[in-house]
Amino acid sequence: MPGEQGVGRPSPKTIGVPDVLFCLPFITALRGVAGLNVVTDPPAALAHRLDARTLDAAFLSPIDYARNASEYLIVPGSAVSSPEGNNSIVVHFRPGVRSVRTLAVPPTSASDIILAKMLLAERFDLNPTMVPVIGSLAAMLERADAALLAGDAALRSASSHPNGLDLVEEWVIATDLPYVHGFWVCREGALTEEEYRMIAAAPPRGHLSLGESEAAGALEEFSYTLSEEVREGIREFLRYAYYHGILLDVPDLRFYGSDEAAGPDPALN
Repeated sequence: MPGEQGVGRPSPKTIGVPDVLFCLPFITALRGVAGLNVVTDPPAALAHRLDARTLDAAFLSPIDYARNASEYLIVPGSAVSSPEGNNSIVVHFRPGVRSVRTLAVPPTSASDIILAKMLLAERFDLNPTMVPVIGSLAAMLERADAALLAGDAALRSASSHPNGLDLVEEWVIATDLPYVHGFWVCREGALTEEEYRMIAAAPPRGHLSLGESEAAGALEEFSYTLSEEVREGIREFLRYAYYHGILLDVPDLRFYGSDEAAGPDPALN
């Protein structure tokens, strides 16, 4: 089991994070830290592994947190959000299509797929059937009227296919709140205070190590603080998911450490 005590010393804690550009500051800063074993996996695999207790903590999407909110606590101090449109979640339409009846979706964050479903319904009165497709954007558009791209694939498509529908921008317009891509989650007692503060403090250190690279420039489009506005962005997303019948209720946001119930830790934001 992760975090299990050995003879005379604790074993390293195993924490999981998606191998995507916006999580690079966490990966860069936390890999090699004594006592932490950082693994990368797709979002769905991370959610499964945390549920199965083979991870001590994981970077999860809002919807994956909500599905086990009674067991999970949010690690305070850091998250990844987009305060404005940045082409990190995009719907591309097949040329000449007049009605979107099918939407090709890749193996991506569940929250991103749900965001597409909710916004297409609310803002454009569209309710396409989701078609799982693994492949290029061209391959996806051969199978469906439109295609959803998220994360690195969406960012790469921005220059070659500039006319996609930016769902982050649509979310910000609809709610006046940032879109939250994910945050760190664990169970009670899984991390020490030193460990969770190390995770929360990772983004600035990761950014520093990236210097003036191309990746560092791209990351300027994302925010890494778990501010009250970001928390409200999470709550609003979960309310939307409830109203659309995706969640049975709207779970409370519960934070690791008793001092986090009332608000963010100013020392970490």
